[in-house]
Order: sequence, then structure tokens, then C-alpha cells
Amino acid sequence: MQQDEEFGDFKKALTSPVCPYCTAAISTHQLLQPGHCGAEPCFLAHISRGVQAQKDQREQDYIERQNSAKEGKASAIATAAFHLNCDTDDLLIAVVPFQNNPVEPLPPAHREAFRQHLEKIVEEAFALGSSALENAEISPNSSAEHSIIDAACSTCQGFCCARGGGENHAFLTVKTILGYLSQNQELLQEDVIAHYTDALPQASVRAACVFQSDQGCTLERTSRAPLCNTFYCHDLHAMHDLTQGRSDVRMAIIGVQDDTPAKVSAFSEIAGQICIDST
Repeated sequence: MQQDEEFGDFKKALTSPVCPYCTAAISTHQLLQPGHCGAEPCFLAHISRGVQAQKDQREQDYIERQNSAKEGKASAIATAAFHLNCDTDDLLIAVVPFQNNPVEPLPPAHREAFRQHLEKIVEEAFALGSSALENAEISPNSSAEHSIIDAACSTCQGFCCARGGGENHAFLTVKTILGYLSQNQELLQEDVIAHYTDALPQASVRAACVFQSDQGCTLERTSRAPLCNTFYCHDLHAMHDLTQGRSDVRMAIIGVQDDTPAKVSAFSEIAGQICIDST
């Protein structure tokens, strides 16, 4: 009976279609594509509905990953609570992506390509002169918020860093160099080049950023591209929402790869990050 009613509603919608936002009569073709009458307010409402639907789906996916991680790493979560001196029920649970690509010697071709890119942008930055430093982008330094972000990214092991590329450029631009120079105006061109090349690790994550080592980013935060310090994936936004307004954050951060929980870290502002389980 319910299926008959639903079919009747569908048939009525096709035979007498109206815009779902302003109820103006529209053609069957408009009903199917784009799904509204085409007026600007309805177009914007349609876009807004789509954005909200995507947001709702991401939030639902996050909850499902949380629940799966809680079940798969129950023992490690209990260990995290023990280390943080709290009950398991009082422990916040955050999930993040996880990558475990092999770490191997940095290929000479990548090292040389990065150096060529670096020399080019450093030369361009110095050519602009000291006046360009006044409006330079400065990468943020460490903060309390960065501590928990660093713990999350360490648990994740740089999924975004690996996916984003950076094999030959590390997302560094002329603006990045100007920002670094604005805080280190006494440096010469060769000093800046040495600063960045000296930070290159002997071994890095395969097909990832040249600075991505098995210990995380080898480039100090103030020398990184602003993108590296300000980009939040959806999971970091979700974690931020979990901790917002809390003064004593105690959390288990779980790295999930292909729907399988793979790594667990405990975190509190007092204890910092503690690796619990990396199996």
C-alpha cells in the first residue's frame, strides 16, 4: 500500500511538476535537471541544500567511523584512559585518516628538483627587495591548539601530506620565503637555501612531500608553507568541534585506514601525545 502511494506521488510529480523551492510550475525536464525552476533564489537554495546534504553525510560517516574504531580498538582505548587517568566513558574519541606508505631514501631526482625549485623562489623573493617583506605571509608558530593538531597529524602520519604531493616543491612559494625572511632579515640568499636543504631528511615517505619523514615533518612550523599550518581536513574540523569549549581535553585519537582502525594515540594537554597501539 505504501509503495502504491509513493508511486502515485512520483507520478503526480512528473505530470504536474513544480519547483520545490517556490512552487512555480516547471517542466518535467526541469524537475529532473536541474531540479528547480532556474530562478536565482531557487538556484541558491538548491546549492545550499546540496551542501547541507554533503555535510550531513560526512557527519554520519564520521560517527560510523568513530563507532567502528571504538569496537576495533576497545582495549587500546582503555589503555589510553589509564595513561590519562580518567574513565573510558570520559575519554573523547576522535578518528583521523591513516597512511603507512614505505619510508625510503629520498630519491636524488626529487632532492635535486626541490633544490632547483627552492633556488628559483628564493632568488625571486630577494629580487623583490625589503619593501616586499612588509606584507609577507608569516606561518604561525606553535600554540596550545597546535599541540593537539600535531598529535592528530602524527597519529594520521600525514595522509594529506602524502596525498597532496609536494615531492618537488613542499608547497613552498615566493610568499613563503618572504614570510620567513620577514622574521630573519639578516639572512643572505645562500643562508635561506641552506636552511631548507639542511632540513631535508635522509629518508622520506614514498611519493609524498620531501620533508615527510617517519617522524613527521622535518621542517619547523615557522618555515613551512602557510597551507601546511592552516589546512584542516574534515576530521580535524570534527576534532575541533569535539574539543571546543573544553578546558581539560583527554582524548584517544584513532588513525583509520580503509575502514580499519590502525593506530591509537592518547592525548591530554598535560601528558601530551602517547602512542598506545600502532598495529
